[in-house]
Amino acid sequence: MSWRDVPEPSTLADVLRTPGGMPVPWAASWSSENVGFVARPDPLLVERGVPEPCLFEAAGVPGEGHAKLAVISAARQRESALELRCQVCRSEVGDGPPPWDPPLWIADLRSRQTTARDVGRDAAGRQTIDVAGRACPLIYEPWLCEPCLIYSLRACKGLLSLRRRQSLTLWRVRAAELVMTRERPTEAPADRQTVDTVITYVKLAITDGQEIHPYELLRAAA
Repeated sequence: MSWRDVPEPSTLADVLRTPGGMPVPWAASWSSENVGFVARPDPLLVERGVPEPCLFEAAGVPGEGHAKLAVISAARQRESALELRCQVCRSEVGDGPPPWDPPLWIADLRSRQTTARDVGRDAAGRQTIDVAGRACPLIYEPWLCEPCLIYSLRACKGLLSLRRRQSLTLWRVRAAELVMTRERPTEAPADRQTVDTVITYVKLAITDGQEIHPYELLRAAA
């Protein structure tokens, strides 16, 4: 079934689209943005007492060029993670600090696997991180609202492939801790300032959540 055959939720009314009309997630990167970066503090992290330089796209805006559906903008990933916004439609998915009731949705695509010393693996090969002596799931992909998640599971070829390979897990999250991803730049910033490391993504360590199989959500939605 083509994405054109999947009924769209109202949450997608204002998202950007490809020339063919396919909806593009708000957090997705665009080719016009992939021309270098600048390093500056992220106001969203400064509010939380983290004044370190962060990666921002140096040029381009969403909607210019072509959509890179498999790549998430670092700046928009942070906004989704920190501000509790859906990575597809940018709507608010929750409010205030945890515990969240109702729980929030996250889809773990097992991407951005790293070899950092403080990152472990569970029996299924998914990232974990130690929080207070307990191995907690560590997720790179940020939040999703339920209508966008259900639509994506039905319409996105990439997610369909992951479902077939049993490489996709959904979580209902009641509480999570923020984990900064600090990386050494592979190129000099466009503004030529010197930085040793920049914060790229803000991962989410699930401290209280329930693992849900994608088919359970789709059966319930049907």
